[in-house]
Amino acid sequence: MSDRQYLLLVLGFLALTECLFWVRRGGVVFRQMATRRWRAVVRSEAISNHHGDLHWCWPFPPAGSVYIARSWPFVAGPEGIATVPVECLHPSGHSGTASVFFAWAAVRDVAADGKVLRINGQPLFRSDSPYEPLHFEALLRDLSRLPARDRPTRLREYLRQSFDRPMLRVRRANLSERAANWVTACTGLWIFLMIACPVILWRFGWLPALWWLLPALLLQLAWITAGFIRLHRRFFPAANDERFKLALVYALAPVSATRAPDSLSRPLLGSFHPLCVAAELLSSEALEPLAERIWRDLRFPRPVTMDLRTPQVAAEEAWFRSEIKSRVEDLLREVNVNWALWERPPMPSDPTHSGYCPRCLSQFTEEAKTCADCGGHPLVSMVRPIR
Repeated sequence: MSDRQYLLLVLGFLALTECLFWVRRGGVVFRQMATRRWRAVVRSEAISNHHGDLHWCWPFPPAGSVYIARSWPFVAGPEGIATVPVECLHPSGHSGTASVFFAWAAVRDVAADGKVLRINGQPLFRSDSPYEPLHFEALLRDLSRLPARDRPTRLREYLRQSFDRPMLRVRRANLSERAANWVTACTGLWIFLMIACPVILWRFGWLPALWWLLPALLLQLAWITAGFIRLHRRFFPAANDERFKLALVYALAPVSATRAPDSLSRPLLGSFHPLCVAAELLSSEALEPLAERIWRDLRFPRPVTMDLRTPQVAAEEAWFRSEIKSRVEDLLREVNVNWALWERPPMPSDPTHSGYCPRCLSQFTEEAKTCADCGGHPLVSMVRPIR
């Protein structure tokens, strides 16, 4: 294999690796397809473990847009915070079940430490990136300073904002408007690296081509890096360390710079609930399966081992679950989705099936009492509706 063929192989390999990204369990990936339609992915089709999943996007940058959204990774209630998340959309369940409770009166310090949010020095949750800890650091610090009587009202306001579709539209529109020319420059760099450079090197050879290609490459990298710093500071002003790290990567790694828009789009809607993002991006046919999964998860939660939960955690979880469920149902009404149909038992797929799991809809014979795939959730008879 010649040097030029090796160059093509290396460029192709690097371009493909830039299309892969890791998402911790619980995140919903909204991936734009080649048809420009959006698809929601809860679990990776390829690689998955008890921590998360490896996802992919389309190699050509304009067709590879991705957003990542997740529900709150902890419970927050009038009395305190707990490390048990309310929602569990991943089919394999949460990555952990141990719970720690922090009473609001005992919260002395809230600090985002990279990808970890800590309360009083103890980890509350770990994220894929520093954006989510920074967002919740400001939120929890504000809540911890409020009088107890005002805390439920403020917490409901924060939850309402995570379902605010007009605010989501404005955020997406702002990025599209401010980054349009910059995204075009990133796409141009991809075409330059993947098409123009190999053709020119193949036609003229290494030394003559480098006199033209190297200055053009450096100018493009300088433009893209400067534009990234400006846009990142506009949309993520508190993420200074992440901004410096990514700017350095884009200045030194041309293939990574072609995917620079991903570093803005993926966390852009991270403060919104997955159903809110889905209602804006997905078609009605694609929305309903995800909406049903979210509704069933809230209506029939995955059982948690009781010896790992205190009464305080159970009470805060019940309050928080009720608030989330109320907002989910409001949004379903807004998009004209009738969840009453989901309460009906399914038709038996086999004459021997008499019960089903209301969480995942798996059907069982009379001998089975619980669904092992849903953590031992009790089964429901298929001859009567759920009440």
